[in-house]
Amino acid sequence: MRKILIAALTVFVFAFIACSDDKNDKPQKYSVTVTGGTADVTEAAKGDEITLTPDTKPGYEFNEWVVVSGSVEGGDDNKFTMPAGDVEVKAEFVLVNGFDAIHDLAFRKFCEQFDTDEDGILTEDECEAVTEIEVSDKSIGSLVGIEIFTALAKLDCLRNNITSLNVSRNTALIWLRCSQNNLTSLDVSGCTALMRLYCFGDNITSLDISNNTALVDLECFDNGLTSLDISNNNELNRLICYGNNLTSLDVSNNTALSIFWCGDNDLTSLDVSNNTALEVLSCEDNNITVLDVSNCVLLRDLTCDPEVELTGWPK
Repeated sequence: MRKILIAALTVFVFAFIACSDDKNDKPQKYSVTVTGGTADVTEAAKGDEITLTPDTKPGYEFNEWVVVSGSVEGGDDNKFTMPAGDVEVKAEFVLVNGFDAIHDLAFRKFCEQFDTDEDGILTEDECEAVTEIEVSDKSIGSLVGIEIFTALAKLDCLRNNITSLNVSRNTALIWLRCSQNNLTSLDVSGCTALMRLYCFGDNITSLDISNNTALVDLECFDNGLTSLDISNNNELNRLICYGNNLTSLDVSNNTALSIFWCGDNDLTSLDVSNNTALEVLSCEDNNITVLDVSNCVLLRDLTCDPEVELTGWPK
């Protein structure tokens, strides 16, 4: 009986070792990340063949795959051989006809003026010649396709019916007014040169301006903002953010701030000790009980609730 048990245990140990070896023999897999298209797998082992499919983009034609990271072998016919490491690739496209990239009929009609040779094709050169677009009060419902105007520096789309606006690929933009639409989302993440942003009277609840370090003028009043991070906007000179749902607001990094309206929010405190350039401050209709403006030596206009305990005022 003892010999039988020993034999059975020996078989079990060898079987366990064999299973462990099988697991160890499995090839390591690496990630496949694709922008502007898809891959047939999201991870693969070294030597596997990966097939890529570019997105279909109205108005554009696929040009080539560009390797962002990884040592890719091959690459012909939308295929490549997986290396021993993660791979990231992106599809590059060329503009064929900008009109096909524009969804909204009213916006497309407006853009017909940029077709300078009137051949019904909005070419890349014609798009690059456009630096300013003013489409206020045009009953436009969408600005999808705005990215074809790569040299666009100024965009005014005041009072339309736009619910979402993405200008992140308009990297030359320095002036944007998209106020009094029905905007619920606004993407300006790629607009690092943006200096003036006016998005008041919309339905925006979240606004990311962390990449817009050149911003000097921001009007985002009468929205539904619950927070506003301006810690990276050190050049900000004018901030108009009243009529939101802000419970706190840190302006300690905004030492260039000169005009600051933050009334009609839910602020319980406000620290302006670093804002020595401040000239106008309006913070009424909040829940602030004490306010020290001693360091605001240039302050000439202050509006706050009468029950607020003030220090350093009047000057």
